[in-house]
Amino acid sequence: MKISRFDNIEFRVLLCADGGYYPDGTPEAERAKILMEEGVFNYNPVNLWSHSGYKGLTEIGKKYYSQFLKKVRKNHGHVWKLNNHDNPADKSKYGKSIDIFAYSSGYHNGYECVKCGYTFCKHCETEFEVQSCSKK
Repeated sequence: MKISRFDNIEFRVLLCADGGYYPDGTPEAERAKILMEEGVFNYNPVNLWSHSGYKGLTEIGKKYYSQFLKKVRKNHGHVWKLNNHDNPADKSKYGKSIDIFAYSSGYHNGYECVKCGYTFCKHCETEFEVQSCSKK
């Protein structure tokens, strides 16, 4: 499997794992259609699309997402703070033990880098958009 479109549009679409989350005619909706045709997403008729998250990915899609995320993390160089426990409820597509509440402020929460202290809200930004780690 080869990652051929390494960009923020693809990353945002993979995070939602569902093309129906985006309005028709947007770059994200167009990319989601391509990913569905390539077998990355489960096929869902347009009228049944919803924000399905990780479960919307096929087995091919899970491998593709994993490769994409590894490439993104290698590029930015951050090492995210992990949970102190491995509760199944904490498991997510972002990595089974990343503490998604290491950074928290009001309605914002996200990751914290253990090397440089950088934080970001996972609702406002994607990992693709974060600045590089200052302590690579």
